[in-house]
Amino acid sequence: MTGVQSISWQRLELRGAAAHAGTTPIGHRQDAGLAAAEVVVELRRMCTSGDFGQLRATVGKLAVEPAQTNVIPNLAVLTVDLRNPDDDAMSAAEEHLAAFVAGLEKEHGVSGSFERMAKTAVVPFDAGVQELLARTADDLGLPYVSAMSGAGHDAQEISAICPTAMVFVAGEYGGISHTPREYSNAALRLADQP
Repeated sequence: MTGVQSISWQRLELRGAAAHAGTTPIGHRQDAGLAAAEVVVELRRMCTSGDFGQLRATVGKLAVEPAQTNVIPNLAVLTVDLRNPDDDAMSAAEEHLAAFVAGLEKEHGVSGSFERMAKTAVVPFDAGVQELLARTADDLGLPYVSAMSGAGHDAQEISAICPTAMVFVAGEYGGISHTPREYSNAALRLADQP
């Protein structure tokens, strides 16, 4: 791994007004649930636009209140996870998202407020350790790719006090991670080598 990309976690609260689903005309609603849906869609648009580099965005948690079938939500709370291998592109994405949320007040009468949960800058790993790992893989006849980690790791903290790099082992099932299906079998990997 060449390093760990920038990570930004924020909690976003969108506040509107609860009202009856059957009696409140669409034009008079302050629907926090609708505003939350627009945030989710905008985050995906930001990722696919290319305007923010290799941005990845995830809403991992979304809850509305009062969570009743016939009541327009007055509150939506969601978490926003942004990842980017470029610090400047990350800052631009955060600024764009803040402006987008501010615009929801005019469009839907819904106000938004962010709470920072975590923020880390890009952490490049030591070039010398990376070169040693590449030479060792070459000596063993093992294929490898150099890539930036999309996930946070202890190594990003350790890199502040000593030369650091990481080795990831490709897993079965397409290399998925953070799921019970994540699995790597060293015997199979070695058997696949020439």
